[in-house]
Amino acid sequence: MPMYSAGKKQTIHSIILIGIFIGLCLGFGTDLIAVLGGTKFLNFP
Repeated sequence: MPMYSAGKKQTIHSIILIGIFIGLCLGFGTDLIAVLGGTKFLNFP
């Protein structure tokens, strides 16, 4: 049982790290697209 719970905790930790990483990538990606596009996406007329 202790081995199982340790493995489960490790898996949850990995998922959280991956989620943060993807979130940062999306954030930087949208910022980059906005800069390259002349911030057309941010200030709609």
